[in-house]
Amino acid sequence: MKVMQAKLALHVAPVLIFLGAVMPVTFLSNPAAAQTGSAHQAAAPASAHFSASGLNNEDDLLRIYSGDFQSIRLDRSGTEFMQIISSYMEDFAKDCKQFLPPNKVEITTQVCSDSPSTVYSPDGVHDAYGNVINNTGCSSYQTVGTGMFADPQLYAAVKDVSAKTQVNMLGSLLGANKKGGHASGPFSMPQQMLDKMVSVGDEMRTVIHTNSCGSAGLKNFQSNLIRFANGEGPIKFAGAVAPTVTPGDPAKDTDFTRMLDDLVAANARGWLMNRYQRGSITDPIVAHDPLGDPSRIMARYRFAGSQGAQTGRVTVTFKDGAPDCLYFSDAPSTCREPAASVVSAYQKNAYAKSTSQTGNSPGAQSSSAPAAGAQRAGTGLSPAAFDPRWMGQNVTITGTVSRVEVDTSGSPQWVSIYFKESPNATFVLCSPYPDMLQEKVGRDLNALVGKTLEATGQVESPYCGGKAPKGSIRVVESAQWKIH
Repeated sequence: MKVMQAKLALHVAPVLIFLGAVMPVTFLSNPAAAQTGSAHQAAAPASAHFSASGLNNEDDLLRIYSGDFQSIRLDRSGTEFMQIISSYMEDFAKDCKQFLPPNKVEITTQVCSDSPSTVYSPDGVHDAYGNVINNTGCSSYQTVGTGMFADPQLYAAVKDVSAKTQVNMLGSLLGANKKGGHASGPFSMPQQMLDKMVSVGDEMRTVIHTNSCGSAGLKNFQSNLIRFANGEGPIKFAGAVAPTVTPGDPAKDTDFTRMLDDLVAANARGWLMNRYQRGSITDPIVAHDPLGDPSRIMARYRFAGSQGAQTGRVTVTFKDGAPDCLYFSDAPSTCREPAASVVSAYQKNAYAKSTSQTGNSPGAQSSSAPAAGAQRAGTGLSPAAFDPRWMGQNVTITGTVSRVEVDTSGSPQWVSIYFKESPNATFVLCSPYPDMLQEKVGRDLNALVGKTLEATGQVESPYCGGKAPKGSIRVVESAQWKIH
């Protein structure tokens, strides 16, 4: 069985201890202490802009912002949405302190009230006489402040979602809730939860930084985030930057090898010891339902593990015309969550065979016309011609790599790729996944220097490169870039 990124408890009881092992500290705040208030009101500004470009949950975040609640796939009592709203609250508390309202409240958590054990243990399990130390848990808890503050209405919504999610998780542990026709249990649920946690990652911090703390767009997003959490009606906001939709029928025109590669690679970000080998999908076998739509795909893939290079099998099942579950050969009965971005890309026909050789990334198709003010350089736009009017457009950039930097001090470890054509570093490529780049060029990313690199994606304010860059493309999938 794959070794996961976190050691998760596998026992049904006590549920709160299990929940505490896998969730951020604020999830354990006492739900009964949640503050109540009137519905969160917000007046739509004259103009606003909101982007979630390139994120795994891009579609649902845009739906939350624009008020398209009926199309949101997220379960408001599910782990994934709880992670989204809680992460947003905590990241805003850390990065946007000056934009909190005057009536802000402190975020609290519960800690064990028991005194630390004074029994000497040479091995952490037995005392000096060989007797097993009885560490059965905590007898009582106390509420303490975290030093972080939040909008009271947002905090109340987070507590309410947390309480509902705990009930939902208990039902899943007992087999009452099912996914893809298979009940979650104490052995499969930790993996499914980790899939959801990995799928969210640091997306809320990205949303905050992309749209800026005090922007009208972020205020609109928070307003509808609270409304969705509370089960209230939305406010309809304009200004969301929606991804390009590719016409076509995915059931008849899909490169399933490419789609499976992205599905497995996305799930593999939750693996700790094993490393999926990009591009290793082979022998895909597609089964169809009576209407001719895919119902199941089976394929082989390669990964590097403790025993060296190995081969595994993956089965992808479909529901309502889209990928629903991944089943790996080492846990054939455990449904693993498919990445929302890949599912969305499949539904938009971004894996069409006709685009397999174009280098377009799912959800980030190239613009059919040159961006304003830009000049063509080879097969893409030159970084030298960057113009602020490119912002928000999907473009293809081609340039010669001058240097590569990796920020190892934070998480994620942002990679900055600079171009010879942009000596002042006004345009760069940013990627939060150095391992994805290393899969193509090896561990030393300096191997890119001097190479002609082509990348496709939406132009946005950079997450890397220090203070100099004015524009960038964020590379999050291997299909977004290639070396000439």
